[in-house]
Amino acid sequence: LNELIGVWDKAEDINWDDLPEKFAIKCNHGCGFNIICTDKSKFDTRAAEKKLNKWLEKGSWREYAELHYRHIEPKIICEKFLEADDGGLPEDYKFYCFNGEPVFIGNFIERNLEEHTIIRGYFDLDWKPSDVFKEKDKMDVSKFNRPKNLDKMIEYSRILSKPFPFVRVDFYEVGGKVYFGELTFTPTGCLGTYYTDDAYLQLGNLLKL
Repeated sequence: LNELIGVWDKAEDINWDDLPEKFAIKCNHGCGFNIICTDKSKFDTRAAEKKLNKWLEKGSWREYAELHYRHIEPKIICEKFLEADDGGLPEDYKFYCFNGEPVFIGNFIERNLEEHTIIRGYFDLDWKPSDVFKEKDKMDVSKFNRPKNLDKMIEYSRILSKPFPFVRVDFYEVGGKVYFGELTFTPTGCLGTYYTDDAYLQLGNLLKL
């Protein structure tokens, strides 16, 4: 797990002076509620407080019918900034697991939180490219690198996904170590439109309810 720095009920409770020079601060009850600080001397705390309090009031489960968020008590959490070798955000490794078994991996890179952009690549468990994209969304395989700890991530994803018919288990690899990201039960609110029809059928057939 990443290092937890603090937990608060509202933004006004945060003592910004106590936080390190770099940190990640977010809300726990939805998607996209993240603020990354890489230089506290340039960080606008008032803007951050306004954004965090707005997120706390937002019932994100309503927008995408993601009912598992409904009963989470909204909190603000602050964690250590997991920094990639180039000083930016680390790559995401996302394991799509059906009935306790990882089936394929999403590698999300070059994430831009401000512009809401990301590059996605999909692979099987041997890190062979998976052809799941529509033609206009085809991936450039050369942009993606197999993680050094792939076998360990596969092992961990099996353990964490075991109780669920479906869950996506997310990891980061930083400094040679594996860090747990989150469990995602309805990726993109089940509204992703970039897969082929064959991919939808293949994935749907894996789901045993």
